Amino acid sequence: MKSQLWRDAYVRGKSSKELDCVFAEEEKNFVIVTLVMVMNLRIRDLREDADLTQKQISEIILCDQSLYSKYERGERVLPFDLAVKLADYYQVSLDYLFGRSNKRK
Repeated sequence: MKSQLWRDAYVRGKSSKELDCVFAEEEKNFVIVTLVMVMNLRIRDLREDADLTQKQISEIILCDQSLYSKYERGERVLPFDLAVKLADYYQVSLDYLFGRSNKRK
């Protein structure tokens, strides 16, 4: 409810061009959050499918286990270089890892 009241108050006094920019930014942020959530699930599922522990995969990609755990839980964003290492290790495409495709290769 508060969110809607804030939005209504914010919308008043804004031009349609300004609102288009605001809503485009919100949509972009939603897409980014969704992709990150998919990636978190995919890296966990790939690890579990390979019967690896977080410690084992973190050693393979040269990353601290506690940090890797945060990537899986979505507490930190996985850096691109580690995403590449994981995609190479699991033999999946980056598009699959980032949720842009359901094809693994």
